Amino acid sequence: MNAAAKVALAFASLREGRTSEAEALCADVIRQEPAHAAALHLLGLASLRRGNPAGGIAFLRSSLRSNPNDALVYCNLGNALREAGQSDAAAESYRQALRIAPQFAGAHYGHGNALMDLCRVSEALDSFDRAIALQPDHADAHNNRGNALLALGEPQRAVESYRRAIEQRPKFGLAIGNMAKTLAALEKFEEALRYYDRLLMLSPDDHEAAYGRGLARRRLRQHDLALDDFERAHRLAPLSSEYLYRKAESLRDLGRYSQAAAEFHEVLKITPDREFALGNFLHARLQVCDWDGYEKHVERALREVAEGKRAYFPGPFLSVADSAEAQWRCARAFASGATTARTPALWTGERYRHDRIRVAYVSADFRDHPVSTLLVGVLESHDRARFEIHGVSLAGAQPTPLAQRVRSSFDQFIEVSGNSDREIAVLLREREIDIVVDLMGLSGSGRPGIFAHRPAPVQLSYLGYCATTASPDIDYLIADRIVIPAEERHCYTEQVVYLPDCYQPSDDKRAIAPDTPSRGSCGLPESAFVFCCFNTHYKIAPRFFDTWMRLLKATPGSVLWLSAAAQDVAENLRSAAAAHDVAPQRLVFAPRLARPEEHLARYRRADLFLDTLPFNAHATASDALWAALPVLTCWGGSFAGRVAASLLTALGMPELITTSLEEYEARALELASHPLQLRALRERLQVHRRTSPLFATARYCRHLEKAYSVMFDKAQRGKPPASFAVAAAAPDGTCAPSCDPPI
Repeated sequence: MNAAAKVALAFASLREGRTSEAEALCADVIRQEPAHAAALHLLGLASLRRGNPAGGIAFLRSSLRSNPNDALVYCNLGNALREAGQSDAAAESYRQALRIAPQFAGAHYGHGNALMDLCRVSEALDSFDRAIALQPDHADAHNNRGNALLALGEPQRAVESYRRAIEQRPKFGLAIGNMAKTLAALEKFEEALRYYDRLLMLSPDDHEAAYGRGLARRRLRQHDLALDDFERAHRLAPLSSEYLYRKAESLRDLGRYSQAAAEFHEVLKITPDREFALGNFLHARLQVCDWDGYEKHVERALREVAEGKRAYFPGPFLSVADSAEAQWRCARAFASGATTARTPALWTGERYRHDRIRVAYVSADFRDHPVSTLLVGVLESHDRARFEIHGVSLAGAQPTPLAQRVRSSFDQFIEVSGNSDREIAVLLREREIDIVVDLMGLSGSGRPGIFAHRPAPVQLSYLGYCATTASPDIDYLIADRIVIPAEERHCYTEQVVYLPDCYQPSDDKRAIAPDTPSRGSCGLPESAFVFCCFNTHYKIAPRFFDTWMRLLKATPGSVLWLSAAAQDVAENLRSAAAAHDVAPQRLVFAPRLARPEEHLARYRRADLFLDTLPFNAHATASDALWAALPVLTCWGGSFAGRVAASLLTALGMPELITTSLEEYEARALELASHPLQLRALRERLQVHRRTSPLFATARYCRHLEKAYSVMFDKAQRGKPPASFAVAAAAPDGTCAPSCDPPI
């Protein structure tokens, strides 16, 4: 067999995977003809297949010395040099190939890869384009072109390149994975899921694909399915604490807090400094009132936040930090990681000319939620001659009376739950919204990315989040002089707008069922004193619970009436009561009622509402006061801890505000021990709830509209945002012609 026949046979053997056979044939040729270019070329390829790029480079260079005009060998040498990490030399080798064969698509493709290695992305894109022009079905070139476009910040065009790659090679796992990840980054989660499904059909053991699909499902609130994916990813890669962390998040999202806390604890064992793991662990335990090690964990959380670490999400942090400054530090750390790159503004200074000021409220809570309960009356009261009111819903519709009432209160209402942050921002810009109101801030379902696109001249935070967002994208925050005193304004990046009575709105149309349920039907003793706290369970701090237990022991036969609790929450609270020598049955849990008017009616069966700190009752305090139940609160160190004080001040009931835990306990015991004094308070409350500004919805709306007008006028005149106070409405319900000057 002559040399040419042996080389042809070696080529076929190498192509079919018989590397040793190919090497033996080529070695025979080289023994007879040491400079045989084709045999040296094949030996180089065989070395590369064996994972020996150095040997491959040597053989390929020897081949080129014998035949310096072989473009294919130069191209393969480029591949070998890239594999050896010598991308500069590889790029030169591809250029040599192209000098010989300018129409060689493979060399253009290889050159693009080398240029990508060298971060010369624009040049790489040009090489991939040339390869595709010469060979339109080059799936790898389409895929890598997508990578280049992604690196250049053009994800939409990258998606099209990945799509072309997959069209050419339907089982191209790398391109399918790139497509899924890019669509998820574009917040096109439904479409991303389809590609993750496709990828996992091809590669069931791909833990990264399972993880990516879990993230997409979580963003779509498919929490059960997301948990399945994260469990799958963790099972496939058990050493990854990231997969375990995401599994814990999904358990938390599903309300399985005890399990979530256990998993977050495992994450902390593996990666003690994992961002937000400590806060998630502690908050999950607070959700079930598991206070084991509470002081130690809170002290660590406060210390790490003070050091600038991203230890806690800002929303849950409000339940452990009784300091506006600490909350600002937490929000600042969160914002610093969430906005690594500034987004170009959609609104760039244009002046709109509308007959009415266009205000858009953005929220996921246009449903049976405290925000809607408080705000719906104001939405209905807006002056339609001066304001055009838009609702932008970040969550799907809910077929309840309140949700339908909220929806009908808007001039225009749109559901955008499936849209990306940018798409929502573009929509707001296209509608030429003058003022966009974020009703969520940094709460769990908040979408701060929308406002990072600056879709409107004025952007403000209101109602749903009672702390600073620490975001440069939010101009104003609605408050009052109690929740944000002047000396704390430095803890807010937003300009503070002070309303005259109370920052919190109300709905004076809220119905209370006329029939009051019996105590027996509520599970309460007929004649004993009933302390009540319907706050969310995570707001109950151990020191307040200790105080409540002392009050129960000091008030014979009394009970503590709490909101409905899952079994583990009830067990933990009853165990805590027993540890204070209080009979567990003295804790009574109120089941959830479908009709809000019936829930309000049962407040009449309580004697005194006991507030919490550092996170007060907010909408819950409004409910209690509307039902004429006295609320005893303690003055806190932040916005979240002074809301009840603000409500009581507007109501003209300052005697229910205490300034220390000791005073709080003494005042509660005094009221429990003096029924005539408590009765007088309730009678005053019955009068004040009808005559004070707190529940005057139309008056409140005029104040809010005056604030909007001032913000709008400043923007129209090109003035920067500045804090100001709204003057109180005149007796006829109209606002004064101007506001207090900036403060």
